[in-house]
Amino acid sequence: MQKLFPLGPHIAWGATGSGGIIQRFAHFCTSVDQAELDHPIEDLRATLAGFQRRLQREVQSEILQGFYGQEVPALGPLFAGFTGGRPWILEVTPGGEDTEYDSFYAVGSAGAFAKQAMASVAHYDLPNRNLAEAQVIVWRALDACIEAAAWGIGRPIWLYSVTEQGAATLSEPDWRGVQDSVNAWKAAERDSLIGLGLGGALPEESPQYDQGIDPTPDQTEASVP
Repeated sequence: MQKLFPLGPHIAWGATGSGGIIQRFAHFCTSVDQAELDHPIEDLRATLAGFQRRLQREVQSEILQGFYGQEVPALGPLFAGFTGGRPWILEVTPGGEDTEYDSFYAVGSAGAFAKQAMASVAHYDLPNRNLAEAQVIVWRALDACIEAAAWGIGRPIWLYSVTEQGAATLSEPDWRGVQDSVNAWKAAERDSLIGLGLGGALPEESPQYDQGIDPTPDQTEASVP
């Protein structure tokens, strides 16, 4: 199911938790007054956390806890925005705790894999790359995350870019362009080993690269705006 959404012109969000409550949260966000969202994160964090807390309380009051093992469905959104003249990332946990991050962050059952994958590409100096380069680095990190996880996440990879100009998702041609760049990058790394003088040679046949975007998205529990 879809787990990345826009919230006004300069914010995108993803979430971990119950599919049903994520759908309700997405519907709620479509009715938010845009004037509430044009504030620095120092002022905005209480508003965004309040959205999650309000819906979580509603769901808690509706669910018959303990009925055939029923538990309260949880929602843990992760927001990424550019307001007040700077970018930011804000996590709101299912319990309502809000935390701001100045680098990358991930939530969900596969969040640890995403954090590990991002750490593996940290030496590419992500903060000082342009947007196109950053998209390729993040795509490769998430692709590695999917490969490492045994269950729960899968392709396709969905990306939102959040800049001073606004929040926007990549079109399908752009997705495929990023994937092609990742494949070319992997090929260049493989070929660069020849220059180290270790006695290796290029393989006679090219390896099988990633096949690109699966037209049927798998359910995913990891979100990295």
